[in-house]
Amino acid sequence: MLNKIPKIVMISLIIVSVIVFLVALGVDGDDPSTYGQADPILYVGYIFFLLTGIAALGGAVVGVIMKPTAAKGIGIGIGGMLVVLLLAYLLSSGSDFSRYDTTEGVAHFPGTLLYTFYILAIMAIGAVIFSGVRRLII
Repeated sequence: MLNKIPKIVMISLIIVSVIVFLVALGVDGDDPSTYGQADPILYVGYIFFLLTGIAALGGAVVGVIMKPTAAKGIGIGIGGMLVVLLLAYLLSSGSDFSRYDTTEGVAHFPGTLLYTFYILAIMAIGAVIFSGVRRLII
């Protein structure tokens, strides 16, 4: 029975997604009175995002419980990500907040995300190049 639960949950989520999609088809971009029909789409998206986060965290916790030695790798990964985020935050300025109706702190967020993407992309490309060069040498 336990192996059927994920299948049942998946099928029910697919059914909800199809229903929400059909509701989304009723939203007309030219008719503002139909915009309220888009609200269920957002709420289902929030719920799916929350369920995905809970499933990811639950999977990580179960993995650590079943294999405690994996906790070290998870800790290193989380620590590395925090270092990248801190570096990206320090690199972003948020100085263009005066152009928009926002504060400097809020303007820091997009810059932090961009710098995080740049750092991680450079690290990924560097790892691929390093792996290829190392394979040629060895």
